[in-house]
Amino acid sequence: MLLCCSGLRLKDCARIVGICLLVFRTVGFIAGGVLLGQLNQLAGAVPGYISDRHESYLKGILVTCTADAALWIFCCLLLLKVTVVEERKLLIPYIVYTVASNISYMIMSVVACLFLPGIIASVLAVLLTTMCCAQMYFCMIVHNLYKQLQRDISFKLLLAHSENIEASSVHTDPLFIF
Repeated sequence: MLLCCSGLRLKDCARIVGICLLVFRTVGFIAGGVLLGQLNQLAGAVPGYISDRHESYLKGILVTCTADAALWIFCCLLLLKVTVVEERKLLIPYIVYTVASNISYMIMSVVACLFLPGIIASVLAVLLTTMCCAQMYFCMIVHNLYKQLQRDISFKLLLAHSENIEASSVHTDPLFIF
């Protein structure tokens, strides 16, 4: 919304937010991979983590699955709700990237929950869920930008239509002839 107040067009704002999202997801993915590598080294030095492995696995998968499923459903609804064809074309690559990156996060969380201690696996699951929730929040910002853009387009079309009606009524008005 700050971008809109700065005088940029809504379409440009949506693109800027979309690019920020892609950067956010890419950095998050790289950071997650580095974190997993460090945690695996730590897990090798921590004895007795195999006993609670299955419990932490189930908890992590439940939490991450719920967040990812909610995000995927939201993205699909967002794609269906946007009726402007040009705007839909802008959304499709982002949604494909989102689904692909979420699958990667899912695989990472499965690996983490299988091979890491229960506490660390739970923390990682919470981190992954937080990232998903943050992305959902950014999706809502983009969605609001698109809704505002659609309202502006509808208003302009309505304004143009009313101007056409006024122009035609001026020429056919009997008082205009005299």
